[in-house]
Amino acid sequence: MTETIGLIQEKDEFPKEFEPNEIPGLCEKNIDKLLRNDIKNNYQLVSHLFRLNCDEEKFTDFLVSNNISHYDARICAANLKIKISNIHHKRVFNQYYCIII
Repeated sequence: MTETIGLIQEKDEFPKEFEPNEIPGLCEKNIDKLLRNDIKNNYQLVSHLFRLNCDEEKFTDFLVSNNISHYDARICAANLKIKISNIHHKRVFNQYYCIII
């Protein structure tokens, strides 16, 4: 998991700072709610997802506990998990591709 966060930081797959609608479900209103609860950027959000073993349901509950509507939380959890998964799979594919060549 730490490798994936390192990879995100190295490759700038998505910005560290929150940007409205960068991750579906995180509009300005929801970003403000996270900021009020000391979640200051995307990396902290990803860190919470990893601490919950990428469990989408638990992460949805975490977002709801931070005053995000259940609907937006489900959308955010699903999309963030996909985004992280895609970054990880790109890395695995690139390593495999390099070995074959």
